[in-house]
Amino acid sequence: MFPAVKEAIENHQGYSGSYISIEYNRGRQELRSVSVWDKQRSGVCLAPGWESITEFVMVERIRRLRSGKRSKEQSFYISSLRQNALYYATAIRSHWSIENGLHWVKDVSFREDNCRARIGDGALNLSVMRSIAINLFRTREKQDVNIASQQRKLANQIAKLKRLMH
Repeated sequence: MFPAVKEAIENHQGYSGSYISIEYNRGRQELRSVSVWDKQRSGVCLAPGWESITEFVMVERIRRLRSGKRSKEQSFYISSLRQNALYYATAIRSHWSIENGLHWVKDVSFREDNCRARIGDGALNLSVMRSIAINLFRTREKQDVNIASQQRKLANQIAKLKRLMH
């Protein structure tokens, strides 16, 4: 499927529109271009079982770091919706901001990237436990969302930890 979609995109067959945004964050500049192609107008025939796909979406990210280093990345998506490029840009961006935010908290507060569990389901089980802990910390009444400070406050207070879980 991908070669046919890529060819349609390269030849602008079924092009519906684009949305471009520029973001400055943490010393880097990122230009994000989201483009949409209509499957029917593109002429791409998909395998049986993929009939509900109506659009192809391409996200191109060009990043420039403060150091001057540049990178370019393309991601492709399929959709059964009929939406404009702004809709897809917003949906994709919010998905990744949630994903990146959770990963960042897991890595910084729980050092997940340094976890040595590699056998069986150990890594997955520990990751689920970390997610549960983060959600419990975030739903506390005091709304102290600093996970690290909550860990320090509750580390040796078993009774409070038990109350937190009920």
